[in-house]
Amino acid sequence: MERAMIKMITHSTPMGALTSLYAGTMPEAEKNPGAFFIPCARIGTPSTLAEDMELQGEFKSYLEKEIQAFESS
Repeated sequence: MERAMIKMITHSTPMGALTSLYAGTMPEAEKNPGAFFIPCARIGTPSTLAEDMELQGEFKSYLEKEIQAFESS
């Protein structure tokens, strides 16, 4: 049962690499710059959190603060 469940929710290594390879190498992908690709080389829709500009700014500030702390240590 466990194996069947794992097989249903995971991808083989070649299928796992497919989306990244497609987005980085196929001419068709160039027609969609900045697109959000999901498994099996399909264009998906980002979540509303991913598109929240205010949240992006907060996250950027957090990362900059953490990087600065790391670099100064």
